[in-house]
Amino acid sequence: MVIGEVVACEQHPNADRLRNTQVNIGGEQLLQIVCGAPNVAKGQKVVVATVGTTVYPNEGEPFQINKSKIRGEVSEGMICAEDEIGLGGSHAGIMVLPADTAIG
Repeated sequence: MVIGEVVACEQHPNADRLRNTQVNIGGEQLLQIVCGAPNVAKGQKVVVATVGTTVYPNEGEPFQINKSKIRGEVSEGMICAEDEIGLGGSHAGIMVLPADTAIG
């Protein structure tokens, strides 16, 4: 898991409840991540599970993050809610970290 900054957030062209985001995790390239959280927005610092990461949610089995296509759009990771990574019980939206949190 790494800290990222959402540098772009646009409506997904093929789904009303999804957003296409561009996330800076401190690497050479931005990650394109499809996100279904209602609270995702440009400028947020967020927790990102990158491709290859195994996620241990509060409920259900652990799963590995893979590069995939979600309704025709590439997704290269997951912006996390606290229950998705075992840090709390909320699934109301993604975890939004303080603005001064360092990326990477």
